[in-house]
Parts: sequence; structure tokens; C-alpha cells
Amino acid sequence: MAGTMEVLEEVIAEFHEFGVPEAKERELTLPLNVDVAVSVYGLRRTGKTHLLYLAMRKLIENGLPIERIFT
Repeated sequence: MAGTMEVLEEVIAEFHEFGVPEAKERELTLPLNVDVAVSVYGLRRTGKTHLLYLAMRKLIENGLPIERIFT
């Protein structure tokens, strides 16, 4: 398991260094001001990852430090 944790830590550090990838604005958005987990599921290649990128960008624009995402 130590190998898996090291890889995960490396991926998170890389994310914090390079930031959220660009994503095209969509009509659909995720709720950002909730106190519960939000699940995103659906068919393959329907934009789930880009929807999450947009939500992360909005959180950062609203003042959340990128280091608080995936910590």
C-alpha cells in the first residue's frame, strides 16, 4: 500500500503545482455551497470530469485555496 500512497501524493502535488485544466463552460453546474458530498455519475465521455474541473475553478475563483482541493 505504501507505493499506492506515494503515487497518490505525487498526483495531488502535481495538481497543486499545475492547477485545474481548462474546461469549456457548460450549461450544467454543480452545487458549490452544500455541506454534503455530491456524486457525479453517468455514461462514459459525457463530460463528468470537465464538470468537476469547472466546479474546482469556481471554488478557486470564490477564494478557496487550491491546496484545499484534494487534501
